[in-house]
Amino acid sequence: MQGEAQSQNTDLKGESILISMNSLGQVGLQPQILVCQNRTCRKAGATRVLQAFQQLTPEDISVVGCGCLGHCGSGPMALVLPEEVWYDHVQPEAIVDILQRH
Repeated sequence: MQGEAQSQNTDLKGESILISMNSLGQVGLQPQILVCQNRTCRKAGATRVLQAFQQLTPEDISVVGCGCLGHCGSGPMALVLPEEVWYDHVQPEAIVDILQRH
C-alpha cells in the first residue's frame, strides 16, 4: 500500500491489532476503543473500566483490552479510534458520557 504505514500492537490475549495509517495520518479502522490493561492501569482500576465499556458500548464498536498505551501514571487510559481521542483517569461512572461524545 503506497503512502501507508502500519504498526502493530498486541493485546493481553496475544491477538494482534493492525493499525494502518495513510499519508494524511488518518487511521483506517472500524470504530474501536482500546483500554490499557498494563500493570499501572490495572492497579488504577482498568479491569473494571474495560468491563464497563464492554457492557455499555454498542455492538458496532469494538472494545479491546490492550497493552501499555504509553501514558503510565495517567491511567486507566482509553483511546477511541479512529478519532484518536485519549481519555485518562477513566472511571466506570464516566463511560456513558464518553460514549455519548462519539
